[in-house]
Amino acid sequence: MTFRSRATPAAVWYTAKKRRMNNLRLLIENINRKYDARPLPPPRRMPVEEFLPGEEIETAFGRHFETEKLWEHHRHHGSADIGALASLPHDVLTTLGEMPCCAPENWAFLDTETTGLSGSISTCAFLVGVGRITKEGSASASFSCAAMEKKPVS
Repeated sequence: MTFRSRATPAAVWYTAKKRRMNNLRLLIENINRKYDARPLPPPRRMPVEEFLPGEEIETAFGRHFETEKLWEHHRHHGSADIGALASLPHDVLTTLGEMPCCAPENWAFLDTETTGLSGSISTCAFLVGVGRITKEGSASASFSCAAMEKKPVS
């Protein structure tokens, strides 16, 4: 009489899972081998003027690229109705504290992108955006560094 060991359902499931995992590893290795062999093309550098309307401005402090855009009153930004900002009451900011009455046309919205928040001497803003409400709609102006000069840290 021969004694046969019968595999339990858990053992069968575990073996099938190991086989599937092994097949998946081989598939991933083949994909990686395919793409590791190809050198990536160098990134295409485009002057900002080619894809964004605006111009480079020279000042006493250096060069920057400047662009402006106007969104009509009927435009939405996400779920916000930009045109509704112009109809807000002049005293709406007084609810925030000791703020003077100021018409929405005199508000400025500021956004900056910096090289970091460390507060060190090498931290600088490389892109500044200023938004405002006008009679025509919502306008924004962006100012970006034309080139970040590399200076040694002292």
